[in-house]
Amino acid sequence: MPRKGLVFRRTQATDPVYASDIVEKFICSMMWEGKKSTAQRVFYGAMDQVAKKTNDDALENFQESHREREAVAGSEDAGAWAARTTRFRVK
Repeated sequence: MPRKGLVFRRTQATDPVYASDIVEKFICSMMWEGKKSTAQRVFYGAMDQVAKKTNDDALENFQESHREREAVAGSEDAGAWAARTTRFRVK
């Protein structure tokens, strides 16, 4: 508890490309040693490859797989678990 007043919870910025909170959380969970730009480059490269192989929207595919993992986990920490274990489906 701080001595000098209230500390308000910060809101996490959304992803600059897809404007999605889920994508931003996933990128932050991928990040090692504060290298966010490297994590973003890896993630966006993977999303481009998924979009080329599936000829479908990569963000929809990512969100669908995230929802499935969240349903399987079913716990309070499902978001972080899903971010670490999400796999894309290539049809």
